[in-house]
Amino acid sequence: MIYIKSEAYLTEKGQCAVNEDTIVFEKGALYLICDGVGGNGNGQVASKLVAATVNNFYKNNPNFELSNLEVTIADAIIQLKKKNPSMKLMASTIALTRLTTKSIQIAWIGDSLVYHIRDGKCNYKTKGHTWVNQAIEKGKITSLEQYFHPNKNQVTRIIKGNQPPTPFDCHIVTDLQENDYFLLISDGVLEAFIEDDLMALFKSNDSCTEIITTINQQCAQFSNDNYSAILYHIGINENSKKYQ
Repeated sequence: MIYIKSEAYLTEKGQCAVNEDTIVFEKGALYLICDGVGGNGNGQVASKLVAATVNNFYKNNPNFELSNLEVTIADAIIQLKKKNPSMKLMASTIALTRLTTKSIQIAWIGDSLVYHIRDGKCNYKTKGHTWVNQAIEKGKITSLEQYFHPNKNQVTRIIKGNQPPTPFDCHIVTDLQENDYFLLISDGVLEAFIEDDLMALFKSNDSCTEIITTINQQCAQFSNDNYSAILYHIGINENSKKYQ
């Protein structure tokens, strides 16, 4: 059975006036980051609405289907926009992980990312819905060029109350080992790190708190956008049914 050995998190406004990121977690069960957009504070409203909707939906339906969650999120945004027409441009990304006893489900929309890290290396990472990722796949730019391209912040899929609802991408991790890490980040973190440098933080025996502290220090210096991260460290215990 999977249990949480340790965890840490941060969410900061960076050089922005308002923090439009929202993080939510139910220890050992659900972890998520939302990054809002829309201007005039509407991004903050959007990310908080999406995060709260997902968290409440999970509490009432811990075994939910993503398709049902998509509908619930879209309905919540649509209803708010009907009451507040000035918020018509608000939208949000989301990246979440949901733990069961033997697997971790990863789901995402937009450019907030999830990494599965083992022995200081990236075992799996989500592919953000961005212009640069599409350009890399088509061979138009290299992986290195994505960090400096003028379209690097252009998101191609986002939650904004569409009908039909914006779909999640999903990946279920069943290959889990003792001392694996899962890292969720908003895109502001990648203003301060290239991926190799981010993974290098996991080559030592630093705790989740120490790693998150280092991420915060680096982002405080180099990130202009809001930046948020959730990090947790798992153990495998076949005999225990309690999270620690």
